[in-house]
Amino acid sequence: MLLSPIRAIAFDLWNTLAACTSAANPMVRLLEAARAAGAADPGRLLAESTMRRPLPGIAEAVREMENRLGRPLARGEERARLLALWERACGLNRVFDDVEPVLRRLRERYRLGLISNTQSFDMEFWRRSPARGLMEVEILSCEEGALKPDRRLFERFAAALGVAPGHILMVGDNSDDDIRGAQAAGFQAVRIRRPPATLSHRESGDGDSPIENLEDLERRLGALSDPAARSREAAAPSRGRRRGAAAARKKRR
Repeated sequence: MLLSPIRAIAFDLWNTLAACTSAANPMVRLLEAARAAGAADPGRLLAESTMRRPLPGIAEAVREMENRLGRPLARGEERARLLALWERACGLNRVFDDVEPVLRRLRERYRLGLISNTQSFDMEFWRRSPARGLMEVEILSCEEGALKPDRRLFERFAAALGVAPGHILMVGDNSDDDIRGAQAAGFQAVRIRRPPATLSHRESGDGDSPIENLEDLERRLGALSDPAARSREAAAPSRGRRRGAAAARKKRR
């Protein structure tokens, strides 16, 4: 359950505010290629290689991954297909439909900003988005030289806004990077679990009662100012628990 008072909200970008709508997600394909090439932790390899500093484009990012791995991710035509997929798919990055309208309403009551592990290239869709103009602060890994869950990113966000960490809510899709990382820095946190579609990352399980969209977030925040609604939220089982109970009943039949 969220605690009040919340004065600022920090959002993750990928799989929280935006996603690639390509049927073949290029980030997932990179992870698959890294795994096939023998990377022990493809996600960490990709993040460390592509999201800690500015890079001109995907070709340079792949070379950085290969330098760290010590071997090629792909050769010949397979490599060309990997790069071409990214180039095609980067034009299909989209901000979710609920983002701008909800952020406009939230901005009337909260200060808003971004804390994201992200590459520096192919971000034109976000730079053009009206949603970006609603953010006061952007803390991007590729500019800061650090990756969530590094607490320094959260501390820089709080310092930039001049808001105490305990009064900031982090909203993101990754339990380690966004939730536990934020909580370790003193933030409150809530996980968002968007419908699967073509997301590059989606965790299983509903143990922490994730929200499904920003309207859900708005409702939870509204409950903070309504004691009766807050009591109902605390007493009501989450969607995940209700689904789990229904599945258990069905299994017993």
